Amino acid sequence: MKEGLIVTILVEKGQKVSKGDKLFELETDKASYDMKCPEDGTVSEIFVGIDQTVPVGEPVIRLEIPDSKESEDFHIVRLSGLGDDTDEAVVAEIYYKIGDHIKKGSVIAEVETDKAAFDVISEKDGWVRELLASEGDEINNGCPVAVIGPEAGEIPSDIKKEIEGVSGESAELPDGFEVVKLPRLGEETKSAVISAFLCEEGENVQKSDPLIEIETDKAAMEVESHLSGMVECIVAEEGEEAAVGAVLVIVKTEQSESSISGEQIESIKQNNKNLLNEAKRSEPENFRFEEFGDLQEGQVNDSDVSQSLTVIPETPDRGETVPLSRVQKIIGERMVFSKQNIPCFYLNSVVDFTELIEYRKQVNAYGDVKVSFNDFIMKAAADAMKDYPLMTGQAAGDHIKLAEEISIGLAVDTGEALLVPVCKNAAGKSLRETALTNKQLIEKAQTGSLTAGELEGASTAISNLGNLGIDWFIPIVPPGQTSIIGVGRIKETLTKRGGEIQAKQVCTLTISVDHKVVNGAYAAQYMDKVRQILESPNENFN
Repeated sequence: MKEGLIVTILVEKGQKVSKGDKLFELETDKASYDMKCPEDGTVSEIFVGIDQTVPVGEPVIRLEIPDSKESEDFHIVRLSGLGDDTDEAVVAEIYYKIGDHIKKGSVIAEVETDKAAFDVISEKDGWVRELLASEGDEINNGCPVAVIGPEAGEIPSDIKKEIEGVSGESAELPDGFEVVKLPRLGEETKSAVISAFLCEEGENVQKSDPLIEIETDKAAMEVESHLSGMVECIVAEEGEEAAVGAVLVIVKTEQSESSISGEQIESIKQNNKNLLNEAKRSEPENFRFEEFGDLQEGQVNDSDVSQSLTVIPETPDRGETVPLSRVQKIIGERMVFSKQNIPCFYLNSVVDFTELIEYRKQVNAYGDVKVSFNDFIMKAAADAMKDYPLMTGQAAGDHIKLAEEISIGLAVDTGEALLVPVCKNAAGKSLRETALTNKQLIEKAQTGSLTAGELEGASTAISNLGNLGIDWFIPIVPPGQTSIIGVGRIKETLTKRGGEIQAKQVCTLTISVDHKVVNGAYAAQYMDKVRQILESPNENFN
């Protein structure tokens, strides 16, 4: 190739351009090319015109590159001095804000490690132009914390490059490379832990291939590739927590002589950490979590054998040390959080199931979907909330936020994890629709195919230990819910009415309620409404 035809010029004289911007399109006898800007700068001269043929080596555009000396007035304050054995620290306090004047030697921030506290010091007089960390953030040794410079004027491009991936997006990748990010997992799930990588660097992958196994506080799932190509780089590590949008894998999608630099990888990793810090800052004070205490409080089954989910766990040997899974650790931590932060009261309601048992037999004899007792209880709990809407509420500072729709969770023990799939808009469903939805959710729970969105949004949940012979129990309210209803076994009892002794089938429902949201009298009226609905099935479930 000795010459080319200028097809289009995409910039004007005096225009500021950034590295990677398209400057002009060129056509040769073999191919078309997009000519990109090699550095940040300003177009100072355009030597050619559209449709002009130019030989190889002929100047086309002159770029004026900013003199790096202008950066001498700016200073990047970095975290340093942590020691050889410490790689990261938590920002405990920031003493300045953007626009403040700071003197050389002043402490701009304090950070903490597991060993000591350290001061982050400015080495230059000036004004705080950028703050690149927030209180509570985890940052690496050497990470930029702030930019100090003149009171006015644009931050130079070379300074911007140094903080790229800290103050904004991670560094742009060369052509031919694309990324696989942690996808959106639901309205309330903002991060996940990487449990395993299902690919290796250098391996060819196809679109829809599973690349990564992740765990949230609600479920385990796989992240699939939306690309075909070769795995160029695995950015994250197993066991690492990542936020939605974090880059996990870089895939080379087409042949290219370009490569990814170590600086670009570090920029991406820092941006991942920033996303996680932001996700944690944006978590609500009362986070949502639909897991329940432990196996003794989470087994949910129907007395009906066809829907029994009883799992007999392996029995450890005496003296054996049994490691906790990550999900068990999270459950424990959040149950401790619940007991420390949710002031609960508890109410028992003995419900006469005699008519309900007969009604259920009739429904299941003629219906195309088998209805369990859990379905009846869930439907009654949802319908009663129409009359007692505060039961859907969440304490949020100085007010209570009511749910937009009434959704109810159902605790299901899969044998490996305790999951609480949520029947969305349960109050708007018929009994048959409720039963069908729960059947599908239980099947998905057992096969590990639940999505994060199917595990969030419950106002209350049903936890049933009746099939294990438990008369009644007090369940723990999961953070993010107002209450939880524990269901005991159905048992026969004798009652005396009008001088006549009658045998009745009764079931005890125990509700645990967040006292910050409702008081005892309100919750008692709600439970009495649930009881009335269940004791008159012909009137309420037609």
